[in-house]
Amino acid sequence: MPLKNPDISTSGLWRDERMEKAGFLGGLTKRSLGNMRDAQNRKRFFESLQLKGQDLKVLSQVHGTKIFEAEKGGENIFEGDGWVCRQEGIIPIVLVADCVPLFIWSRKNPIFGVFHVGWRGMAKSFAYIASTEMQRVYNVKAEELLASVGPHIGACCCEVGPEIKEFFPPEDFVVDKQKLRLDLNLEAKNQLLRTGMPENSIYLSSECTVCSPGYFSFRKGDSERMAAFITAKEGPSCRK
Repeated sequence: MPLKNPDISTSGLWRDERMEKAGFLGGLTKRSLGNMRDAQNRKRFFESLQLKGQDLKVLSQVHGTKIFEAEKGGENIFEGDGWVCRQEGIIPIVLVADCVPLFIWSRKNPIFGVFHVGWRGMAKSFAYIASTEMQRVYNVKAEELLASVGPHIGACCCEVGPEIKEFFPPEDFVVDKQKLRLDLNLEAKNQLLRTGMPENSIYLSSECTVCSPGYFSFRKGDSERMAAFITAKEGPSCRK
């Protein structure tokens, strides 16, 4: 059964209301909140959410499949593209501008993750790796997890060259007027399904960061980045 639309897009923040129901705060910042590459801008934004004093974790992203567990303390900048976490007081962040911001969290436990998945990462099955890694690290079943694929470059605008065809199944492509376009939503969903997650636990945003207003887009020439984040806002005792 398809999901009813659980996303809430405001002038500053896209979010999936299912996160809040499970005891998490998260989403994707939009253009109006400024460039999240800027550490001071990030600090101001999270303080505006009354999250002052939280431990912000940012990666040096490399379009790969490496995932780190976010823990309190330490100033190291890790090279990778995803975070998993089970501690309160930590805000794992990935930076995006057309790539897929993937959020995964538990409906039962204070377990959450956020991942930066571009076409290169998707070609390496990063959505699949993200879900299976959370299951492995925290010993949870796929049926316990929920996922949200946030706004990213849609199949409407993701024009690619024929050399990309070898990395994805034929159904991931749309051919229109001799142009080849890639559907990252479809590939993300299929990878998550292969990990055992039920289809009705996966939400796919229909917003394209290229042609929908309010987002930074690398394809349009923007050098700025948006922040995708998720954090525990309640203790595990608050979850049903």
